[in-house]
Amino acid sequence: MKSASITLKSALVCLGLASISAARAESFGRVGVILTGAEFGPGKTIAATSVDKFVAQSASYRYDLVGSVKSPANTVLGSILGPQGMPIAQFLEFVKKGSSEQLSGDFFDTDGKLGGTLANIPVSGTKTLPNIGKVTISFNVSASIADNGLCKFDVNNVKFTSKPKLTPAQVASIGTLKFMAGSKLTVNAAPRVVFKRTNTSVNENAGTVSVVVWRDTNKYGRVTVDYATVNGTAGSADFTPTSGTLVFGDAETQKTITVPILDNDINDAARTFTIQLSNPQGFKAFLGPQSSTMVTIRDNE
Repeated sequence: MKSASITLKSALVCLGLASISAARAESFGRVGVILTGAEFGPGKTIAATSVDKFVAQSASYRYDLVGSVKSPANTVLGSILGPQGMPIAQFLEFVKKGSSEQLSGDFFDTDGKLGGTLANIPVSGTKTLPNIGKVTISFNVSASIADNGLCKFDVNNVKFTSKPKLTPAQVASIGTLKFMAGSKLTVNAAPRVVFKRTNTSVNENAGTVSVVVWRDTNKYGRVTVDYATVNGTAGSADFTPTSGTLVFGDAETQKTITVPILDNDINDAARTFTIQLSNPQGFKAFLGPQSSTMVTIRDNE
């Protein structure tokens, strides 16, 4: 899913069972759909549609389904989950090792365009229960973008099956699972690293020149990018070749590169060099269209 500055309005359209509401999402590409007390069981579907549109500016999006599940007391599942419920990932890990990995994934499009399907995750887990046998819980989590840019999130095709076959009383004892308050699907745009200025001018007696590198479309998590100066008409007699790695911490959106400028007594007119970004790392970070910037050194003789 994609966005540079997205906020979810205070409500989502709820289709079906439960009251589904959304907290206002922060900007820079993070969107959340919060499920409150949303039950799911055989034949049931939980669905929500975002109010705000997604804007295609990122080459990659990551989705994560988080939160807790619970089952009514005095049921088999209730005894497994406990009175306070259990985190979704922990529950799936409990019933089948590795299932929690199905709750996260990546959507990637090098053209920076939204795809119709952003997530389609079959989830299932099997647990042997005392006096009952093997019980399998399965459902599908999907997220998609419509032509109008709205996102739809569904939990559907819920099934409880067993081997040997359960009696009606045992089926009743399984209970209905429920997403607890705070359960949500979050979608995070990949961070974009970019210069926002194409050219910076500096006098040759200024001592240094500084340029700013921006991390936008998503300000969350740790992102790094390498940088290096590249000679043009200016060379090592005009500036000190400089390279390194910028580290953006969580919520940091800009970093500064400083290059020493060398003064001389030669009347050599204006000279230029460039600063080039490369190798973005972290959360599918990618370079924006302005991945280099030019520095012009003005002669003062």
